[in-house]
Amino acid sequence: GAFYDRFVLGKWVAVYGAVYPFMAEEEMYCDAPSDLENYAISCDYGTVNPTSMGLWGRRDGVWYRIDEYYFDSRKSGFQKTDEEHYAALVALAGQRKIGQVVVDPSAASFIEVIRRHGVFRVTPAQNSVVNGIRMTSGALKDGRIRICRNCADSRREFQLYRWDSDRRDDGPVKENDHAMDDIRYFVTTVVCGGSGFRSCGSCSFSTSWNLNDLTGTDGFRLQVVCLLDGIHTHIVFLAKGIQGLAGFHLMLDVLGERNLTRD
Repeated sequence: GAFYDRFVLGKWVAVYGAVYPFMAEEEMYCDAPSDLENYAISCDYGTVNPTSMGLWGRRDGVWYRIDEYYFDSRKSGFQKTDEEHYAALVALAGQRKIGQVVVDPSAASFIEVIRRHGVFRVTPAQNSVVNGIRMTSGALKDGRIRICRNCADSRREFQLYRWDSDRRDDGPVKENDHAMDDIRYFVTTVVCGGSGFRSCGSCSFSTSWNLNDLTGTDGFRLQVVCLLDGIHTHIVFLAKGIQGLAGFHLMLDVLGERNLTRD
């Protein structure tokens, strides 16, 4: 696709057509697995526009979108309040222990409602559109996230979400993008970021945490994925017995010239 041609082959090509054309294949969808380890929810909030929420569960390093909530006020003929959407969030979570709820950063009133109830930890999402689409495309293709077959609104939007060929800059058409946005929020904030790392500015990177290890007594596991000159370098760190430390410092020297640092 266009991202591969641009960022790997170095060609300058226009983007057009479906944003995620590979999601037309049935093999890209799966049944919801059992024995999931961790849970999170992603949310694209709207009043006039639809509100989309996705319930994610993690197993063996893969995040599965196992259920979703989608409310379109135009189709329904009425709008819901923040409290009504919060009730839908609670229903989507069920009895599961939700690690965090990632929300559209512009949805200040809904974020405040979630915080006021004090049940869920809410995180404003990272919201870079084009870079987020690139990261989501990579996560879908390499299997770090999977979409379950019962998520009908996500499947529908994957078929309709398209690049805007009339724009001067790259960007998708602002239609059929609400599940697409909440999936992107999840990838950029949970799967590929939001962990406290900062880049030196010379490379892009993503991080993923083993939450069981973090909340247990054995330490933590960290995976850093660096994209340098079209080559993915996967480095996995495994630390044991560091519980109780106030923090740690890690510097990764990639090819002797690029660094990722956490304070």
